[in-house]
Amino acid sequence: MAAYAEDTYRIEVKTGDEFAIAMFGSTLAGAHFTTSYDDRFISLADNRTADASTRTEWFLFKAIRPGKTEIHFSYPLEYRKVFSILIR
Repeated sequence: MAAYAEDTYRIEVKTGDEFAIAMFGSTLAGAHFTTSYDDRFISLADNRTADASTRTEWFLFKAIRPGKTEIHFSYPLEYRKVFSILIR
């Protein structure tokens, strides 16, 4: 399984492999991350809140075909993070 380096927000993965991203949210009641990505390159296999006390949400993606794409995460109050994905 691939992992990301937080200083670059880049993930390299092979076609057919899965990779996970954990995002930490604030204590806003009922708030969740929203994602935006190109479903021609990756698919969302699973999404769950692993620890409700810390508001950590896990996103499991699967690489579908080779290329470059991005995953955009947003959260209430203008929080945004972008991950660059390279699929080989």
